[in-house]
Amino acid sequence: SQSLQKHARIIYGTYAALVRGTPEEGYLDTFIVNYMPHKVALSDMPLEDLDLKASTYNVLHNEGLKYAGQIRGKGEAGLLKIPNLGRKGLNDVKRVFSRLGLPLDGRKYVTPEEREQIREITDLQQKLDMTVDDFCTKYAMSVRTENRLLNARGMFDRTMYVGDVVQRTERDWLKQTIFGRKSLNELKKTLKQEGLSLGMIKAYTPPEQRTPKQE
Repeated sequence: SQSLQKHARIIYGTYAALVRGTPEEGYLDTFIVNYMPHKVALSDMPLEDLDLKASTYNVLHNEGLKYAGQIRGKGEAGLLKIPNLGRKGLNDVKRVFSRLGLPLDGRKYVTPEEREQIREITDLQQKLDMTVDDFCTKYAMSVRTENRLLNARGMFDRTMYVGDVVQRTERDWLKQTIFGRKSLNELKKTLKQEGLSLGMIKAYTPPEQRTPKQE
């Protein structure tokens, strides 16, 4: 919106005055259009949006760096170790990062792709750590299937979790004679709603038995 762009220009203009130089109008427009509306962290700015010289861009691109945060994570010493970058390329990076107010301090950075993987793993763990009782409450299964699943709790001397269920294959459950084919198919269909399936994991450690490193 015009109001957002107006305020962005005021904020960025004040911000630019605190760092060396004032960015070109075109660079400011790129900042406003691509980052202010979406509140993208500056460290997540893609390499191609950093207004670097072509030679600097090519060297960093060939090094496999995709985001400003990865460049920051190298620090000045690390950047100087990149083949063909040299002092001139480092100065170009420092010029751009000075405008953004990002220090080349070697701060550890996790890419958006890595964060997404972490989120997916965390979401999966939360699903596996759902108790069987909560699972039955969340999903309306037939009384027969629900009772058989709840009866399976007798296999454990602790709380039974969804992770315990999907650790076992369809064949494993049929051998236990707890589920018939019809109730097992209903369970599989219900698990699918959570993106889960029987036999999808080889081992499961319940929350109460996990060490801090496993969490």
